[in-house]
Formats: sequence, C-alpha cells, structure tokens
Amino acid sequence: MPKGVYTRKPRLTKTEREQEAAHAPVSQLQGTHAGIGASVEFIVLKAAQNTDRGVPTLVGPTGWGKTRSLGMMLQAAGFNPVVIVNPQVDLPEDIGGHPRVGPDGFLTFTQPSMIPKELVDRDGWALIVDELDKSREDNQSAMLSLFEERRIRNTYLKPGVALVAAMNEPKRPLRPALLSRLLMLPY
Repeated sequence: MPKGVYTRKPRLTKTEREQEAAHAPVSQLQGTHAGIGASVEFIVLKAAQNTDRGVPTLVGPTGWGKTRSLGMMLQAAGFNPVVIVNPQVDLPEDIGGHPRVGPDGFLTFTQPSMIPKELVDRDGWALIVDELDKSREDNQSAMLSLFEERRIRNTYLKPGVALVAAMNEPKRPLRPALLSRLLMLPY
C-alpha cells in the first residue's frame, strides 16, 4: 500500500463493539473514555475482582456522583450489597479493628467494622472506598494493605468481592505506595 494511503475499517455496530471490547485486554482500553461509558464500566467490572493492575479508582471533581455511579454499576452487575467506607472520617480502630489482649496475653484486634461480619465469608458483594484523597494519614496504611493484599489485619476479602475506589483530584499528596496500587480512571 502506498505511503500515506489507508483503508478505512468498516463501522462496527454497537453489539460488535461490545463483543470486541469483551475480548480485548484491559490494557488496550485504559484511558480511552472519560466519564462513565462502556469502556470505563468494562474496566471497573473486570479489575474490581482482580486488582493485579490496580484498584479501579474514579477520579473527578467534587459532587459529580462518582460513588453513586460506582454503586449503581456494581449493583447492576449483580454485586449485592454495596458497602461504602470513608477513610476520611473513619477512625483507625473502625478500619483496622479495636485492639484487645487475648486470653494468651497477646494483642489481637476485633473484626474491622468497615466490613460487616455477615459479609466476611461471602462472595458477590462490593466494597467502595470513598474520598480516598482525603483519607487520614493513619488510615492510608490500612488502605495500602487492603489494595495490595485485599485484607484488613486478619480479615481477607474473598475473590468474588469487588473492590473499587472514588476520589477527587488530590489537594495534598497521597503516599506514593498507595497511588501505585490504583488504576486511575478520569470521571
């Protein structure tokens, strides 16, 4: 083919585009759509259970409905219930559990209240970490272990639990280790 000449690909129907996207690797879809659309929804739902590429995180201005959009999307995909935690206002004890001395004399922690007891051993629910950009410094460590290992202290999320986050554009720096665990999606 001569240089500078190209053939135009035939237009795909909506169904054909969806089928093509379903078979495309997530890395090809990153950053291709600003706002909630088919591509962003695909990335969030694919990456929510397998956070090897980072926890899907919607980033955008205050009051634009990031958390609500994530909740509606996850419920529509069959995740029920959707639990929302806010590390900005939650105390470290609420996130990581209250310390106590066990019968053997060693320090243990109670079940973290951010994960309801009845959901600990269940699949099929979702955890949204909201206002991540404003999280307290002492809660960022807990978020780091949640995003990296899908655990808070000794409580692990089951593989069928969706983990996502929402945040505004940060006004103060977040820990680099925490940022490296996020798959940032513009909203």
